[in-house]
Amino acid sequence: MELLKSERMYTFYLSLILKTNISASRKNMLLESEDLSRILPSSLRALTQPHIALLCNLEERMNRWQWQDVVGDIFMKLLNNDEVQFLDNYIIYLRELPECISVLNVYRVDCFKLTRQHEDHHSEAMPDLLTLIFQPIHRIPEYIRLLQTRSLTTLTTRVAKPPELPWGV
Repeated sequence: MELLKSERMYTFYLSLILKTNISASRKNMLLESEDLSRILPSSLRALTQPHIALLCNLEERMNRWQWQDVVGDIFMKLLNNDEVQFLDNYIIYLRELPECISVLNVYRVDCFKLTRQHEDHHSEAMPDLLTLIFQPIHRIPEYIRLLQTRSLTTLTTRVAKPPELPWGV
C-alpha cells in the first residue's frame, strides 16, 4: 500500500505542476500555465502520462486481493515499452532542468506562490515550486526503496505462511 500511496502523491505533484499558475507576491506578477510550459522542462508532460497509467495499473492490481503482492510485471511493462521511453524521459528531464532553474531564478522563484487553476478537494499545504520540480529527480531512487521494501515484505509473508498445495501434502 505504501507504493500505491507514494505513486498517488507523485502523480498528484506532477499534475499540480502542469495545472498551476504562479504569482509573485512582491512584484505583482502572474505566470500563467502557458508561460510556465515554456519555462518548465518540455519532458514534464511526457513524464506525467506514464505515471498516470502506472497509477491506474497499480490501483487495479491492489483491488485484486490475490495479486496484491505482485507488481514487478507492471514496472517491467512500463520499462520495456518502446513507445513510452520511460527512462529516456527522465534523462531528458535532467538535461532540461538546469535551464529551467536558471529561468526561475531570474523570476526569483523564492517569492512565488503556487495557485491552482481548478481548486480541488486537497486541503494539504501546497508545496513550493522548486520542491515540485525536483520530485522527478528523487523518484527513481524512491522506486528502488519502495520495491526493495515490498520485496522484503513479500518474502517475509511467503516464508511465514507457506502456500497451500492443491493436493493437500
